[in-house]
Amino acid sequence: IGGHLSDLELSGVEDVATMLFTGEQAGRKVPLHVHLDFLQRPPRRRYKIVGDAGSIEFDYHQRELVLATPAGRDVTSFASWHRNQMFETEVAEFMACVRGERDPAPFLEAALATHRTCMAALRSLASGAQASILKA
Repeated sequence: IGGHLSDLELSGVEDVATMLFTGEQAGRKVPLHVHLDFLQRPPRRRYKIVGDAGSIEFDYHQRELVLATPAGRDVTSFASWHRNQMFETEVAEFMACVRGERDPAPFLEAALATHRTCMAALRSLASGAQASILKA
């Protein structure tokens, strides 16, 4: 569900998307929920995993990881982590591959899986119906 629902001037791109996927863990189906938007101010980028023993949540902008269990909360700060380090590391790895110093990491399968997932989301958004993630 989603689309271009705001007055933001975005050309050809959705500003909101909410997706529900079915995954599998230990032979059981589990729901996976993803919500993306350009609307929230200030922006929020959080990743949360919930299980019967507790939850773990990473807040990108606060740079902290919270583990919550019935016994309490444990907060780990990544205050010294700088966002630009991700990009610098990626460029350094790319250049090492170009120079022949190392083989590229096997990212092709992950990239293809991401592409298939995005295409299924777009098909579902266009049709208003559930879409399967097609495998090559």
